[in-house]
Amino acid sequence: MGSADVLVIIAMAIPVATIALAVIGVLAWKGPWRIAAAIPLMLVVLWVLSLATSWPYEHTLWPLELLVYGLVCLVQMLVLRYAHVRSIRRSERSAS
Repeated sequence: MGSADVLVIIAMAIPVATIALAVIGVLAWKGPWRIAAAIPLMLVVLWVLSLATSWPYEHTLWPLELLVYGLVCLVQMLVLRYAHVRSIRRSERSAS
């Protein structure tokens, strides 16, 4: 396995991890947090529909688009997770 193979595996693992984080957030969180976690899933559905309805050779860089999508949404999910944990801790402090 060469270094290019490792880079391809990493590039494909990032979007998969992002989608997994979004699904976990949608299933575990409640209220506005659930809606915020669903945004990356809605974006990937729109992106796939865009690919499916375009001409076959119009999106030749879709792997690069997938990597960029994954990185942007991964940052979004990490920020959401941080904000969610902080809001839970703040509500626990105010309750005690």
